Amino acid sequence: MTSWTRSSFCSGADCVEVAFTPTGVRLRDSKNPQQPPLRFSVEEWRQFIAAVGGRPAPDKAIVRLSAVDGRLHEVLTLIARGLSNAEIGAELHLTEDTVKTHVRRLLARLEVPTRAAAVQRGWELGLLGHTTPTGTGRSA
Repeated sequence: MTSWTRSSFCSGADCVEVAFTPTGVRLRDSKNPQQPPLRFSVEEWRQFIAAVGGRPAPDKAIVRLSAVDGRLHEVLTLIARGLSNAEIGAELHLTEDTVKTHVRRLLARLEVPTRAAAVQRGWELGLLGHTTPTGTGRSA
């Protein structure tokens, strides 16, 4: 299953969504997700990001992005919201041990030592473009 992430420049329903795959990057209009997405090779994507003023991700980063989809992307998003392993487990209907396994895999794939570093890397790579960096997901 492909995991789509909304652009951080999204305003309302007018959004572009991106998905990172082992072979490259897909881009689609969120208003028409049934339409075939645009497909970019890793090199084409790097050139596109450079042309629009972003930092091009190195090839290795694109590979990491494709490895963080599905469940690992969900876990990263919930970590970014500030949820504990137990809270992530409750949200995703997983045991805490399973969440810990997902977190270990996530840290390894992003090549970072901590949950905070995973969130930072997620922001740098555009994996968390549709969440807010200051939101915690915890109610007051």
